[in-house]
Amino acid sequence: MPLNNNVDVVISGISGRFPASDSVEEFKNNLYNGVDMVTADNTRWPVGLWDLPPCSGKVKSFDKFDSNFFGFTPKEVEHIDPQERKLLETTFEAIVDAGVDPKTLAGTNTGVFQGSCFVEFHKDFKDAAATSKYIPNQVTTLSRYLNLKGPMMHVDTACGSSFCALNEAFRALKNGMCEQAIVTGSNTVFRPIFS
Repeated sequence: MPLNNNVDVVISGISGRFPASDSVEEFKNNLYNGVDMVTADNTRWPVGLWDLPPCSGKVKSFDKFDSNFFGFTPKEVEHIDPQERKLLETTFEAIVDAGVDPKTLAGTNTGVFQGSCFVEFHKDFKDAAATSKYIPNQVTTLSRYLNLKGPMMHVDTACGSSFCALNEAFRALKNGMCEQAIVTGSNTVFRPIFS
């Protein structure tokens, strides 16, 4: 979303993954057609576990990722949070949706502002940190893949994380810290303890 003197803000591209929906279009169609995307099943954890609500919204295909397309080795992918993989996919899609070739962003002063409140995956890698040189976070992975030179920020304000990330992007654009910004938001829960 570039910012200039004539236009306050231009929001260009969008992409997303939602419960039972692999795209914004599928999510829209599910909503318009009254599809119940919040279901009771044992896909994540057993229904009734710890008296948690039986229904939850589940994003499809967290186990799928094209590492060759994104230039990661199989070893690196082992250490990339599934949520982070989805952010790479959706960010790429949003850039293309904006009519921009992602390769043209390389070397630009583009900021990345990520809002999320749960990053559970890396908690499993406390010991791995000592043995692995590559345990990335979501913001640096996006910047690394796109070769961006602008500011990077991860915002965690619980439920308001994505809106706060958007606000920080606006601030950075207005202050001239970056020429354009990518704003992402995610909230996935893989462990019942966080529910």
